[in-house]
Amino acid sequence: MLRRREPPRGPAGRAALAYALELEGSYVDVYAAIVEALLARFLDHKIVATGKLVDLGGEGFGKELWLASIRLSSDAE
Repeated sequence: MLRRREPPRGPAGRAALAYALELEGSYVDVYAAIVEALLARFLDHKIVATGKLVDLGGEGFGKELWLASIRLSSDAE
């Protein structure tokens, strides 16, 4: 499920991290620069997302998903 989250604040804050993908008890941040309005309709729904999982641990951040596509999940998935 796609969830809204409070993006990190401060000089190194990343406002584009306003969403997280919930995955069976854990989550991964979703990088959503300039597409916040498009993603709003997917909030709190089961989704199918494809993209690139990027690990920015070396830069002091964590893992985040860079979306390529997103759609609502069907009941069969």
